[in-house]
Amino acid sequence: MFIDLIDISDIDKESPIPIYYQIKEHMRTLVEAGSLKPGMQVPSERELCDEYGVSRMTVRQAISELVKEGVLYRLRGKGTFVAEPKLDQPIMQLSSFSEDMHKRGMQAGAKTMDIKVVYQDISHVRRALHLEDGEPALKIERLRFADGIPMVFEVSYFSYKRFYALEKADLEHCSLYDILEQQFGVHPLAAKETLEAALADSYIASMLGIEEGAPVIMVIGVVYDECDVPIEYVRSYYRGDRYKFYLELKR
Repeated sequence: MFIDLIDISDIDKESPIPIYYQIKEHMRTLVEAGSLKPGMQVPSERELCDEYGVSRMTVRQAISELVKEGVLYRLRGKGTFVAEPKLDQPIMQLSSFSEDMHKRGMQAGAKTMDIKVVYQDISHVRRALHLEDGEPALKIERLRFADGIPMVFEVSYFSYKRFYALEKADLEHCSLYDILEQQFGVHPLAAKETLEAALADSYIASMLGIEEGAPVIMVIGVVYDECDVPIEYVRSYYRGDRYKFYLELKR
């Protein structure tokens, strides 16, 4: 039981550190240590108030922040539960979603939500892909799954002149990078990416199965081949409750 794991000696009410923050970090430690397992229900605010000996407002703030950070999640009418651990995503590594999930021992899946040729409002895409003025791009929207759970929503652009055959490719059962290599002889070798914190709009939220306004990690990138020629402009939305990015630095 969760209540049995609460040790009020971990909470120092005389400390300058806010009590809600101490409770929040204590609960986070229990989750990271595996004492609180994914899917386990957290006691009600009233029960936590009694156990920690604090006000309901203090407990509510601690729980709310853990929910925002994806450590816990709420189900309306049912309560608050421990979330699945976030996937560690390296920043400086170029691999397809399928390859990444395979390494994690998870089943990758994809669903093509839209694919079309676009001409308007793509000046930024033309610059990124070195397309000529007025040249069309092939826009592909795909939802990526891990073990059946929607994880990433991708919006990719390619030169239609060069990659028009992607319009008929099996993007739901084959890795996009494998298709580029096997059918086009193009080898994605490098990428330049930027990461931004964002809030899911109604469309992104509906794709990922999250609430509108929920945090997402937006990654915008350009992928290059072995000749340093840009081949893909992509905007990816990672669920903030399922992903965390890390960077390894060496001196």
